[in-house]
Amino acid sequence: MSKNDSESLQRAIERLHPRLPDILGKDSSAFLVELDARLVNGGDDQLDQLRELFSRYPAANQRLHETIDFATKKSEVKTRRSGLGLYGVPQVSPSFSYRCY
Repeated sequence: MSKNDSESLQRAIERLHPRLPDILGKDSSAFLVELDARLVNGGDDQLDQLRELFSRYPAANQRLHETIDFATKKSEVKTRRSGLGLYGVPQVSPSFSYRCY
């Protein structure tokens, strides 16, 4: 698993955590106890354990993937727009220069 994958999973869990009781309903207390234990304990296989936990709760798993997808798409749009702001277009050839009079 790449570092980006692990960071995006952790950010998505952080964003989703406050809404989990509403998403899971009566199963939320057991899920949150197990989730918090896995987040605190860490370990080499922490991310695999987190994915396994979410996979046992389809509603939470779906929202987790939606959160990751939304963040990824938002990041891609931000990256595409970054060079087209007030400071010029980065695609302009380096031979172009401004003349100040």
